[in-house]
Amino acid sequence: MKKIFSATFFILSAVIYCGCANKTEKVDNRGVNETTSVQTETETASSGITPAESIAPDFSASSVPSPYIKDYAGVMNDQTVTACSQVICELNSSRMINAAVVTVSSLGGTDPYDYAAQRYAEIFGTDKSSGLLFLINNDTNEDILYKTGTVTIDPEEEKNALFLATRDIVAGDYSSAAVRMLRLGENCTSHIFDQAGLFSAEQIAELEKAAAHYGSEMSICTVQNIEASDSAESLCKKRYPEKNGIMMLVSSDGKTTVWSESAIPDELRSAAPKSPVTNSSGLYEFLLDLLTAKGGA
Repeated sequence: MKKIFSATFFILSAVIYCGCANKTEKVDNRGVNETTSVQTETETASSGITPAESIAPDFSASSVPSPYIKDYAGVMNDQTVTACSQVICELNSSRMINAAVVTVSSLGGTDPYDYAAQRYAEIFGTDKSSGLLFLINNDTNEDILYKTGTVTIDPEEEKNALFLATRDIVAGDYSSAAVRMLRLGENCTSHIFDQAGLFSAEQIAELEKAAAHYGSEMSICTVQNIEASDSAESLCKKRYPEKNGIMMLVSSDGKTTVWSESAIPDELRSAAPKSPVTNSSGLYEFLLDLLTAKGGA
């Protein structure tokens, strides 16, 4: 049911605490730095949660297929799915994060957060990339922004976005709500992807600044094991579909590899296949020196 919103500050403030037409804002703060770990398929199976398909059959109102949008509540039209898919594609390339939207009219008694976590695991499977999922929950009206890996969003910005998204949903504007929440992913870094969790937030910020000012367009992705991770080539093509960037992989044991379809600067080429240090502090200093030697950041 749509509800007419007053423009007065009093009503807006009341909505924040009381909810809009029974919608409840829910900021994900269950983990360190406002993130949480992905449930693996094994964890999901052992949790006793009923698969989504048996809880809410796919009654999508849209005819546009998308593996990253599950409209079990049947509230998203073609335009909405297309708009969300575009943002999801942009985030996957520019921020190298997974993103998805799920709508549901019945949780089958499952906690909304747990439901969002399981839907994320089902959609992305064994993909260990960082990511987010926006759950539009028309069952208990507690919408969730689920985050995993290195996705970190300012809590106040997330709260404000969720308030506005809730207002959009109550007005029936699911497109604006979903796109608004997905675009929070744009707060993530665009050059430094610390998938191995080697660096502090402050270190990532400094490396991001240095990489952004580096003389060539480049990104660095940390992994636990280079041999077991996606190749530098595949990650480079994911990050730079226009074929104009450089990707360096750095593992926790100090190994590095670099790939590009364009010319690779000598200082990057000579850094492979192994950096001179193996601890996170040393790796940070090594990478910062490597980036600032040419970029002068």
